[in-house]
Amino acid sequence: METNLRQTMNTQVLKEKTTKALGISLEDARLTKSYLSVAFLAILLGGLLGLLQGLNRAGMLELPVWLNYYQILTAHGLLLVVVLSAFFTIGYFYAGLSHTLGGLLPKVRKMAWIGFWLKIFGFVLAVIPILMNEASVMYTFYPPMAASPIFYIGLVFIVLGVWMCAFGARVSGGHDAAPGKPLPILS
Repeated sequence: METNLRQTMNTQVLKEKTTKALGISLEDARLTKSYLSVAFLAILLGGLLGLLQGLNRAGMLELPVWLNYYQILTAHGLLLVVVLSAFFTIGYFYAGLSHTLGGLLPKVRKMAWIGFWLKIFGFVLAVIPILMNEASVMYTFYPPMAASPIFYIGLVFIVLGVWMCAFGARVSGGHDAAPGKPLPILS
């Protein structure tokens, strides 16, 4: 019993020291790292696809028969325009919000995770038709070049994930925390 109590106290002390050193709680740091990891993975994959595009257009690389230039262009645009911006911006914003407010409320953290998984689900839905060559619509999703409905449903889930994160930021408590005082810039 005493060992468990001592271990619990040591864990609590470690969490407090980590929170003080990082400026945000471990749960908030995990959330932010998840968002930023996806963003940097998107920039890595998008950059590789951009390199493939350039090498293909220069005639230095022949693409396999199951992969065409517009598939690469669409995936490159989706990764760098949609996924990178949605994940990096929100991850950075939530890190700043957590630091400014001294931590996120549990309901805000829950909304941020729901938004995270909605966007991941949306990205997976959007990528499936790209890989099946049913959504080679370039990175602008040009209307005359219709894609599979699953591609557009995936984009809707990405937008819903972004909205969920925006609502989470709105209910963060920064607006109501100190009546009569200036709001923290990120809230």
